[in-house]
Amino acid sequence: MSFLPKTAHGCDPWDLISAVHKSIRRGEERLAMSYVMELYAHGTKANTTMILNYLIWVLHEDIGLGSPQTIVAVHLMVNELRELVKDDAKKKNATLMLANVVLLMCRSQKSRLAVEFERVVTWDIEEKGGPPPFPDWVFDCHTAKGKKLGRGIEHFLEEGARLFPTAPPARVHNQYTERAHEIWKATYKKSGGKVPPAVRTEPGVAPVADLFESE
Repeated sequence: MSFLPKTAHGCDPWDLISAVHKSIRRGEERLAMSYVMELYAHGTKANTTMILNYLIWVLHEDIGLGSPQTIVAVHLMVNELRELVKDDAKKKNATLMLANVVLLMCRSQKSRLAVEFERVVTWDIEEKGGPPPFPDWVFDCHTAKGKKLGRGIEHFLEEGARLFPTAPPARVHNQYTERAHEIWKATYKKSGGKVPPAVRTEPGVAPVADLFESE
């Protein structure tokens, strides 16, 4: 842990960071805002940068899928704050936006799913010396092994393109599935079993199909 000078009121920045984190976890908005402001308004420029960066860390560690919309909103506001704090006058006027960040994070539903999920998966890879074996459904017509197994477009549509969970029809109505499958099957047959070319998204970047063909 690196040394950081105390704030104007004699607080240790690392203690303040811990206080911010635990206060947001517990939804203690007044405490959280008090500790955030001590770093933001009464600390060094490094303290200001640190608290803005740390709010993003807390966002992903303790809110995450509990409130996905909070992730989007806080990222937008913190990115704007990073620009505003470069000018002292704008920094002072940006505290209202900072208050919205703290209120939103404190009042949002929270989940530690991501941090625990990441720890379990990372630990398993380290302990076992690599990722799990590939499930059989990985090998469809887009892979060299799948082609050797004779898997074509039918297998892809039944196995490779399977979705879970799927959006209910009442929310996302898709009237194109049957016709799209007909087109893909006809294109695959006409090409002699080659994966239909993908649309180029950037100049000089190979279509996805070309990347698979190079295997």
